[in-house]
Amino acid sequence: MRRIEKRGEVNVLCDDYGCSPATKAEAEFFDEITRLRAEVASLTAQLQSGESFHAVAVRQRDAAWGEVETLKATLTQQCKGFRADVEKLEAEVEALKAENLRLDAAVLDWLYANGPNGWIEKLRVAVEDLTADRDSWRDQASARAADAVRFMQERDAARAEVEALRADAERYRWLREQHWFDSPICVVVNPKTQLLLGTHCPFGEKLDEKIDAARAAQGGE
Repeated sequence: MRRIEKRGEVNVLCDDYGCSPATKAEAEFFDEITRLRAEVASLTAQLQSGESFHAVAVRQRDAAWGEVETLKATLTQQCKGFRADVEKLEAEVEALKAENLRLDAAVLDWLYANGPNGWIEKLRVAVEDLTADRDSWRDQASARAADAVRFMQERDAARAEVEALRADAERYRWLREQHWFDSPICVVVNPKTQLLLGTHCPFGEKLDEKIDAARAAQGGE
């Protein structure tokens, strides 16, 4: 049976009578035969297992989208709660301001009615206590406001993560529709055995850039 063997950097064509250097066309022909056999074996295994690669990918995609939607709902609910807390704190601060003005007026009225004999120190202590209470409420309001700012920052970070996940999902859906025979990019199973030495195989951010460029060239599909 004829076969291709690798002798160093040279491909040789061998049969039952000997070996001879293989032409580029012969090497490519046997590589394609090997790839097709592997693809047929992979598809046969998938069919025998009862679940195709497409079904697994769709299930994983749907699960990821479910997590994204749950995260969006949680963040939306949290933001509503934060907004209500901030509005409540603002109302409490305004009420404290009004109470402080009322107490100031009450102290002035009392001093005017009763005079300073023996009551100045008591009034000073009372004013200090009220001022301490006011400052305590103000500090609590500031802390609540800082929490609200932090929560909104976390919400914005989560939104950015959701958008990044959305971009990855769109790239995946586009890549899933690409075919090896007419697409600029496609998925190859067992690349170590299927790809020729020197084949460009981008990954990570480089792969994202290639997919985005290909999608843009196709009109943003």
